[in-house]
Amino acid sequence: KVVRNESVLEVWKKFRRDEKLFRSEVHGQSVITRYGIKPRNYQITGISFDKNPNNTFMKGDKEISFGEYLRVTYGKHVTDFKQPLLESDLKRRDGTFQLIYII
Repeated sequence: KVVRNESVLEVWKKFRRDEKLFRSEVHGQSVITRYGIKPRNYQITGISFDKNPNNTFMKGDKEISFGEYLRVTYGKHVTDFKQPLLESDLKRRDGTFQLIYII
């Protein structure tokens, strides 16, 4: 298995003008998030070009942006608010899948 030492953000900056090429570079690839208690591995199943870190979701009864959630929860700051969100199908313990978004 080949491991790239390049972040998805770096790939995005190279190919941001060509969504098709960016998609072909990252779709199906595994990425490691370096925040949280321990690094986690995710397989990219899609790219949401219509979503970015400014988009919001419901966390309990409160609406929060993806970027704000990353900052508050993990102390990480988004540097490019125009980057698309990555999609991954997370397998739950009960065997079902949940679509999650990754910055």
